[in-house]
Amino acid sequence: MPTARLVLLGQPRPDQTTLTAHLGITAESLNGWNADRVAQVLADAGAPADAATVVRLITLTGGLPLYVRNAALLAQNHYAHDTARMCQALTDRQHTAPTAQDLILEETFEGLAPHAQTTASLLALAEIPLAEDELSRLSQDAGLGPKDCARGLRTLGGFGILQRTGDGLTTLHDATRALATDYIPHHADTQHQLDLTLSAILHDSLTSGSASPGRLARWARLLARTEQTDQLLPFASHDYFFDQPFAVDFKPTLQMVADDHAARPIDRFDALNALATLALDADDAAAHKQLTGELTALADIHHEDWEIRETVVLAGHQMHQHAYDGP
Repeated sequence: MPTARLVLLGQPRPDQTTLTAHLGITAESLNGWNADRVAQVLADAGAPADAATVVRLITLTGGLPLYVRNAALLAQNHYAHDTARMCQALTDRQHTAPTAQDLILEETFEGLAPHAQTTASLLALAEIPLAEDELSRLSQDAGLGPKDCARGLRTLGGFGILQRTGDGLTTLHDATRALATDYIPHHADTQHQLDLTLSAILHDSLTSGSASPGRLARWARLLARTEQTDQLLPFASHDYFFDQPFAVDFKPTLQMVADDHAARPIDRFDALNALATLALDADDAAAHKQLTGELTALADIHHEDWEIRETVVLAGHQMHQHAYDGP
């Protein structure tokens, strides 16, 4: 690709100079807004500051737009338009948080209306960008109506907490995701219902052609978490499943089904097949031998229930095992 350009983003590090020389590239620092821009943002928020306070705020926020904007709104709404007092309050509290940036976002979230807090928490729960109608559908399980959900999105947008993707989906700014999870409803039944609804939303989008890797991975994890093995096992029977980096994460769920003698034989077969295939991919001969033996024993007991697919799958594992064992 002779016209392709690669941009490497990273944190400053001691060997940066050596790395840039080795790659033959020029490093460019992203230093955030300058003093004039920060002063203008504060003035626009009705919290003007002198030069020394502007420099102090830049030191606290790194000049990064997300933190500067939210600091200006905090000064406006919670510190009587006094930016200097806000900066002092942040400095006094820095022993309770890693950085002033964390404190700014923490205070921002604490000051949000409940509907905005809940909306942010649902976006954090989703982990992947959602369409507004998908978020509205999810919000109903959190006791939030469509109008309050829309209001929550507008509020979050005003604080710069939201990000819009090129295809019109909405997600949280990465810096706010951990804070937003604190506002996810804590009742176990509500959390379980939210997981079920989100898995249904993702299933609908995947079956309608929106099969992005992120959505597929999130859906699969939700199936495992909610023990929807009736959907997870057919997925785990496809070759595409084993091409995914998340496939190995489902071994505990697959093992649970394989060990459940009360489960349907075909479900145990699919679970053992998936585990044996993962062992094969990991070149774990011992595990593959054990799982192939369990598959064979299961087939001996229920051979009258097997069709051509199960026969071929088992034969494939037995052939691989023969290759492992040698002549």
